[in-house]
Amino acid sequence: MAIHNNDVVTNGEATCEDTIEHTPSSKTIVVQLHICYDSKDKDITNDIVKSITLTPDINCKKFKKLLMSTFNLKDTSLVLKLRNMRGSVIPMSYTIHENLNVRPYTLEVCERYQNVKPFERTVSLPTYEEVLTRKLQSIDNRLVKLENHVPQLPARQQQKIIEEIEDLNDRMNVLDRKLCEADGTQWQGMFKRNPLW
Repeated sequence: MAIHNNDVVTNGEATCEDTIEHTPSSKTIVVQLHICYDSKDKDITNDIVKSITLTPDINCKKFKKLLMSTFNLKDTSLVLKLRNMRGSVIPMSYTIHENLNVRPYTLEVCERYQNVKPFERTVSLPTYEEVLTRKLQSIDNRLVKLENHVPQLPARQQQKIIEEIEDLNDRMNVLDRKLCEADGTQWQGMFKRNPLW
């Protein structure tokens, strides 16, 4: 009788009990706030250090909400960047390592388009009338080209027929020459000289 890991043996018999899942414990990280823009909110203080507890079920959105609530950030349009001790941007997830107070992670808070000011939309979309006018103009140009080439069509057609006939004549001459050469051949036996054996 096979006994699985979640079976308990009592008096020589195996009975199945509910398995207890061991979830990994929560983590605590230390984060230092760094404001990269001119904040008008006096409740936000720069370079403040706080510890945050992460649970295993946390994802990026929950992580961001947790950071905003911890540091009292109310503007949801802010851009949050979490950096490690080397200054590299790291993902906001449960997989980050725990750290100490002397080496905290840095949370950079920036405004959207802070360093690059976007220009106004410069792409002009054509109206229906403009699109229709372009199509009609394209059709008109094609008709003008066709009308200009119509008088030359019989001559070009005749020239094409002449070129194809000449090419066909050349091919027939080559075939005729090869057939004449084949008619003049005679059987000279299997060997032209005596074999050496």
